[in-house]
Amino acid sequence: MNGSQDPARPLRGDAAAEACSHAEIGTRHPLWLSRLAKYVSGVLSPFLTAPAIFALPVLRYGRELPSRIFSLGVMVGTGSVLPFIALAWAVRKGRVSDLHLGELASRPRHMGLCLASVLMGILILMISKAPAPVTAYYGGYGLTIAVAAVISLAYKISGHCIALGGIAAGLLLEAPQWAPLAVLALLVVGWARVWRRRHTVLQCVLGGLCGFLCIGGCAALAKSVLGF
Repeated sequence: MNGSQDPARPLRGDAAAEACSHAEIGTRHPLWLSRLAKYVSGVLSPFLTAPAIFALPVLRYGRELPSRIFSLGVMVGTGSVLPFIALAWAVRKGRVSDLHLGELASRPRHMGLCLASVLMGILILMISKAPAPVTAYYGGYGLTIAVAAVISLAYKISGHCIALGGIAAGLLLEAPQWAPLAVLALLVVGWARVWRRRHTVLQCVLGGLCGFLCIGGCAALAKSVLGF
């Protein structure tokens, strides 16, 4: 990935970037690469990859099947589904430009709503006496959103890379043989976000580090304190 940026072509939000003509894209980059980058960005959206963070501790430390299904449902519901519904509604009402929150000013408010939803999920997990590792990983996810929201007050980092950084941390702790796949996915989505001019290389690196350190740090601390 190339960190240099053409000053004549600043970073854009998704809505503005989609307004570019195919002729403009084709003259600067192969059109098939632009389509591939768009596909990768969609498939590896944080709303789709975050559930992998939730599933890992449930599969590794969950109890009986009904309890696993309940815990996973709580995390997917409050960590992905409700935030996506809120964001889709905001896009429909014209309050934000796109589902990827391409405009920096729209990020802190939506991330605050996401954090509130995740905190509700953590409370439900605690009340239902979910396994401590499950709650610890989800707490790390909440911390990630909180840190990203604070950073987004002044700087835009990649949500795609945040989620995949968290997955890489979880796999490194629980199933290290699979961690290289998460790192590969992180590199691919980082390329896609830079290629589509949604982020710079630095924004993708910081996003990956945010997810890796917050989720990995919470999980590692919980493992050392609780001994799981």
